[in-house]
Amino acid sequence: MKGCDERCSFCIVPHTRGPERYRPSSEIVDEILSLVLAGAREVTLLGQTVNSYRDPERALEPAPSSDPSDPDESEFAALLRRIAEAVPDLPRLRYTSPHPRHVTASLIAAHRDLDVLARHVHLPVQSGSNRMLKRMIRRYTKEEYVERAARLRAARPGLTLSTDIIVGFCGETDEDFQETLDLVRAVGFAGLFGFKYSRRPYTPAQKLGDDVPEKTKSARLVALFALAEELQRQKLEALVGSTERVLVEGASKAGSNKVTGRTERNEIVHIADSDGASLIGEIVEVEIVRAFKHSLEGELTARSRASLPPAAAVPRARRTLPLVATES
Repeated sequence: MKGCDERCSFCIVPHTRGPERYRPSSEIVDEILSLVLAGAREVTLLGQTVNSYRDPERALEPAPSSDPSDPDESEFAALLRRIAEAVPDLPRLRYTSPHPRHVTASLIAAHRDLDVLARHVHLPVQSGSNRMLKRMIRRYTKEEYVERAARLRAARPGLTLSTDIIVGFCGETDEDFQETLDLVRAVGFAGLFGFKYSRRPYTPAQKLGDDVPEKTKSARLVALFALAEELQRQKLEALVGSTERVLVEGASKAGSNKVTGRTERNEIVHIADSDGASLIGEIVEVEIVRAFKHSLEGELTARSRASLPPAAAVPRARRTLPLVATES
């Protein structure tokens, strides 16, 4: 999909990209099928508010748990189910970025039922203050966000969440910012992207006035990142000794004899690629042996070494298999 029908007061996207336009579900499924036949192991569905998807063909069967009376309901969960059924050989499916108000019962049920969905959702919250969320025109409260995040985690145990946060939005007080920090702790995000608010032309926030000093914005961003890094450190250290499935994406910057990939939960893992064998494109089982600031180090398990196909177990020239994203 392209465009956006939301009207967040800080965002210029509706002006630059226009209203939402959706690709037909059959076209999306056919493209994913062709990618998998060509060797793709992971596909990401892209959209400014990807989970507001509507099928222009009206060919999707309603998701079992969809609620026609819910104004925030969409056909996104039905699209996920159609992909899972039509492309059973796809190992891993992601999507980004969803809007919290479209995290409906049908989408939560899809995470419960579909093993192909990665155990990670990037769910932008922007602020933990209801006063700020109202000024941002986000159309949910912090309580609704926390409740939907909890339901996602309950539906798929082990699911992690990351988010986007804006500090220094128009009129943000120290109390508003503290509420944001409190929400970050309460949700326990595995990752976080933080930004200082800056004015954009053609946005409703232009009328509010950029009244938070730049020095204050910078200090709040530093405090936000410090908290986020502490939460990430705790989560990564807790994974040492665990066994994870990692999709190997390419050469690692951590060493010439290593490759790097991501778990279902989106943690970065560096793996020794011994004897020059290329693991790129393989989904391998690794034991986590070390935690770094933003990533992990793992070693192939004996079961993983034994299960690798012959082509991945002997020296060969490295190949690259980029992750492919398809707009929905």
